[in-house]
Amino acid sequence: MSSLTHRVQAARSLGDAGTGTVLASMGGDGLIGLGPDGVLWARAPQTPVVNTTGAGDAALAGFLSETSLDPGGPTGAHHRRSAFTEALARSAAWGALAVGRSTTALGSLEGAPDATFQEPDPTFRLSKL
Repeated sequence: MSSLTHRVQAARSLGDAGTGTVLASMGGDGLIGLGPDGVLWARAPQTPVVNTTGAGDAALAGFLSETSLDPGGPTGAHHRRSAFTEALARSAAWGALAVGRSTTALGSLEGAPDATFQEPDPTFRLSKL
């Protein structure tokens, strides 16, 4: 899959097959997520790469840390516009934070970049993974 469009199509195919949520890392090009808000693309600012080991795990941890909150709790999904989009942005931020560390343990979330999410841009050219 050499383009963002191909990855979006793959995520939609998984959704059509019954998968409720898809999270697909694209390294420095961000993540594609399929959820209740449709297919979105999340990216963090480019980070100097020190070590990629564990970056995918950190990204997944960021996503799960947001989606596993108690929906009725004070920070839960019932009190926010969209837990999915926030989870996707947190996922990209934690993955970017991880690649800038020399160890696989995040230890602290201090310095996590602000990540953004948007509709996938079909003209975006993926970097080589």
